[in-house]
Amino acid sequence: MSFNYKGQKIVIDDILFDDTYSTFEERTNFNIPKDSKKKRILSKVSYITNDNLGGCSDWNCEIITEDNKNDVIDGVIVSSLTEISQYKSNIFVGLLTQESPAHDTTDSLANNVVYPHTFISFRHDSYTSSPYGYTVHLAPESQLLKNPITENDLINKSKSISWMVSHCQTPSNREGYVSDLKKYIDVDIYGACGNKNCTRENNCNYVDNEYYFYLAFENSICKDYITEKLWNRGYNRPIIPIVLKKSIVERYAPPNSFIAVDDFKNPKELASYLKDLIKDKNKYLSYFAWMKEYKVIFLDGQNHDIAERPWGFCQFCRMLHSNINKNYTRMSNYEKWWNNSCEKKGTLVDEHIK
Repeated sequence: MSFNYKGQKIVIDDILFDDTYSTFEERTNFNIPKDSKKKRILSKVSYITNDNLGGCSDWNCEIITEDNKNDVIDGVIVSSLTEISQYKSNIFVGLLTQESPAHDTTDSLANNVVYPHTFISFRHDSYTSSPYGYTVHLAPESQLLKNPITENDLINKSKSISWMVSHCQTPSNREGYVSDLKKYIDVDIYGACGNKNCTRENNCNYVDNEYYFYLAFENSICKDYITEKLWNRGYNRPIIPIVLKKSIVERYAPPNSFIAVDDFKNPKELASYLKDLIKDKNKYLSYFAWMKEYKVIFLDGQNHDIAERPWGFCQFCRMLHSNINKNYTRMSNYEKWWNNSCEKKGTLVDEHIK
């Protein structure tokens, strides 16, 4: 599979993901059965249109947005459980949400709820997983011979840690950890929760050049919940991201590409390690060696191209054309699968700052 990403043509031979449900080959090189007619998908979500199939326009699916009761549809995409019951049992239903379960559980508790067939979200354990970003392994012809980040990229770095944040009280209690971390190392906070600002016009790129580390702390600690904080701001820049929980990230992120809070007993121990990295340039640069063989793709929801082919709506389309959906029953363990997939408020942080 090859495509242009940020002006660069790359050839990939694999992606880092949960391949329990389908392989990389199945997700990207699907051959439509000759007798399969165009599949029509009704979108009940205002911002989901036929453009969202841009990465798989050759797969013979169409997203319509007008809910005409006389139209024949094969699937429907909704954003609320309460919408599902109005569709016949032979209509394949996908429930879309990109919010953390810590903020999105209310309507799942309604009485007599009908559950979807599949979930379109950041969760990887679904045929129609739709993450905020993903890691690709580059084919040999796209790999680099040398680490693209060198000591020259460190010349302007003079500050330790930056953090861009707008929600100041969160289920993960990330703010509690930062408060303790600041006792041992400088942390500059940008946005509503701090006293520093950067303008959207320059995309805050100067922050990447001045700081050694960036806090990619999520507002909640939930299975597979990795947002643009890591995929966009944390990667493909000359800065090392720091995450809260290693086990959530390591399966999907490039090897040796981030630092995890829970690898250290407490903020003091983490701060000491970070200071050592700042002094040891070779060790610091080793966190960018992955860039020779891997590329991180951020899915911004604006560019609907082949980078989206392995995910979300393209995979929903693939299911309609294949035999997968015919034996795919409605989810019966929704509450356990979704609502119970987050750590209790502040659990990880409380363990590390006590």
